[in-house]
Amino acid sequence: MVDDHLVGDGDVTCDSVDSFDEDIEQLLDDIDRGHRPTSAVIIPVPSVATTSVAEVRSTVRDVVSAALAPGQVFDVQLVTSELITNAIVHGEPPVRLLLHEGPADVVVAVFDRSSGRPRPDGDPIGGLRIVADVANERWGVWRGRGGKWVWARVGSGS
Repeated sequence: MVDDHLVGDGDVTCDSVDSFDEDIEQLLDDIDRGHRPTSAVIIPVPSVATTSVAEVRSTVRDVVSAALAPGQVFDVQLVTSELITNAIVHGEPPVRLLLHEGPADVVVAVFDRSSGRPRPDGDPIGGLRIVADVANERWGVWRGRGGKWVWARVGSGS
């Protein structure tokens, strides 16, 4: 079951209160206000077709492979694939990917303009269930001015 929490100006949906992180809210709020943090990479998704997912996975591998262990690279790619696919299938363009490397993990966040609330379904192999499992339930949704960011933390503790 997904609990809904209102935190600050962003409307946040998380699996639990513990999965929300104020630093992610601040990062996404800064981006929403037009600030480009030097610690993050924002990658526009080239098209809103599921065929672009493979291209994005390849780009993610190129960006994170020097900094992460191979297993972590795979986890970041998997979470990216699931979040991008959900944004393409259920969201509204434009779709953007954010990668932010923290001291112990990587935040993967995907933006789309839809106001719909993504929720894991009962399917144990559904996209958001996979994200929640890989991220050890450290994922959520932050709503900004022009859409929403669905994010997950991958790394230590994942």
